[in-house]
Amino acid sequence: MVCYGSESEAIYIELIVSSSLTLVCSIFIIIFCLCFDILESFSRKILLYLSFNNTFRALMIIISANRLLRDACFILAYINSICLVSNVIWALSIPVTLYMVLIKGVHDIEKYHIRWVLCCYGVLPCVLAIPFSTNSYGVDGLVCALKENYVSYIWSVTLIYVPSWILIAAIIALYMKLYRHVRRKKEIKYKSIITDRGMIYSLIIGFSMIPMTLIRLIYLFHESCTLNTLYSFSLGLIHLQGFFNLIGLALNANVQKAIKHKLKRNKSDVFDLTSFESFTLST
Repeated sequence: MVCYGSESEAIYIELIVSSSLTLVCSIFIIIFCLCFDILESFSRKILLYLSFNNTFRALMIIISANRLLRDACFILAYINSICLVSNVIWALSIPVTLYMVLIKGVHDIEKYHIRWVLCCYGVLPCVLAIPFSTNSYGVDGLVCALKENYVSYIWSVTLIYVPSWILIAAIIALYMKLYRHVRRKKEIKYKSIITDRGMIYSLIIGFSMIPMTLIRLIYLFHESCTLNTLYSFSLGLIHLQGFFNLIGLALNANVQKAIKHKLKRNKSDVFDLTSFESFTLST
């Protein structure tokens, strides 16, 4: 268990800061994807879903800071869990789609899109509603989540972390297949799959979930107040996915080209304006 004492305020401030940063970054990504037609259609959709999920998760944390709304914590915790796991499902959709296109030669991928949507926002909410039967959603120390008791830990491990890591293992297996395939194809660079076709977002989700998964497993077998530092770090990291996604977006080659083109055009405009001013002054 986590011991909330003198460190609780620092942990909560860290959580609010990380959630606020993710909120700002996710809203920026949403605006970028809606206003600029730079990314491929599929990549843009996935990034939008991830960003909407991260926006809702950040809002749930910020809203829970209002003590008057703690009675609604069971709903906030439920929505937070849906957004977290659906992010992993969307992360799986990226290598599955790449596998179908690059290896199986399937190009009509739009017909599968509705299946991913139904899985994330139809089937998943039904599965994650099971903990309501044991009144397990509520306040977990500083946040709205599955409560801090043995039954809730079992739910968090069996319904959230173990399924998520099974999906992440599938993601890793698919990317290994893609790597072996791309290595034989000189016309496709694996780096482009990582940064341009979305693999980086899958890596971000897996990376951010590692510490919290470990701490949940430890709490199942060992109750200790000595893990506050790891808990604080893992809680902040798992709520920074939106920030990391923005970094991933900035590494996209098409985005970098668009930014460079924009900067060059701005410099050219400034140069033209300066030249015109110099000419008028000289006359």
